Amino acid sequence: MIITADGSEGLAKAEELVPDVILTDVTMPTMDGLELCRRLRANLITSHIPVIVVTARVTDDDRLRGIEAGADAYLTKPFRSDELLLRIAKIMEQRQRLREKWSTATLPGETAEAPTADIAAPTPDADPTPNAEPTPNAEPAALATETADSPSRYVSLRTQRDRDTFVATVDEIIARQMGEGKIGATAIASELCMSLSQFSRKLNAVTGLSPTNYITRRRMEEACRMLEETHMLVSEIASRCGYADLAHFSHAFRRIYGISPSQYINEKIKPVPDGSEYAKPAPDGSENAKPAPNGSENAEKEGA
Repeated sequence: MIITADGSEGLAKAEELVPDVILTDVTMPTMDGLELCRRLRANLITSHIPVIVVTARVTDDDRLRGIEAGADAYLTKPFRSDELLLRIAKIMEQRQRLREKWSTATLPGETAEAPTADIAAPTPDADPTPNAEPTPNAEPAALATETADSPSRYVSLRTQRDRDTFVATVDEIIARQMGEGKIGATAIASELCMSLSQFSRKLNAVTGLSPTNYITRRRMEEACRMLEETHMLVSEIASRCGYADLAHFSHAFRRIYGISPSQYINEKIKPVPDGSEYAKPAPDGSENAKPAPNGSENAEKEGA
């Protein structure tokens, strides 16, 4: 746990350390809690971090200002420590479900179950009374029925859009790097104006994956696309995805999807319309690429 004296110091520490969650009072010297929220949300490095705002102000307008600033939860003083801990646990549980959405690798055409627990909109007639008294000794899941006016309900869609934008930006950089034949987390972080540590923590918080694992997954997804949409040899696809060694590419593909590229061709892709078949493994067990469009058997081994 890191404690800072005011909002400005808190913002600097948040940018440096990229913490899992931030707890802030509204009333602070140099920068108040709402301005801190706005600065955190406007910064790509910190925009994903959950923020819990604590205040003695209890009017509807105060809560709306907290929501507009980007707070994920809003607690009024005095509050019970177990309520704070439960809210933190619930927020982290919701974030974990979002990370699982990104970290679950599926083959094209297959669908991973997406988390939906934190995107419900509040009901118009919800009880506006904040800070419902928590049940003593309740488990974190008890907050599944927290008051419908919780700011996390309002900002969840913004949070998802922020995550989607960040991931899309990273994907664009990876795609360009694959085309240039040079892929690396340090270069991606540099393009995002982050240190490698900041990028690693941000990416892990959003996707549940390290930069190395995320880059590998994106390369394999691009390989699947090319296996489906082109007649390139497997070795060509490996090269396009940034792999100079075919055996390394085949091993990475199998590690992500549990099957080899040629198995993917034979099991997941239908024959082309003219009746020709995609390549099948040779009798010696080696793997082959798809035949060229003219029907010639340009098979190529991938290696063990």
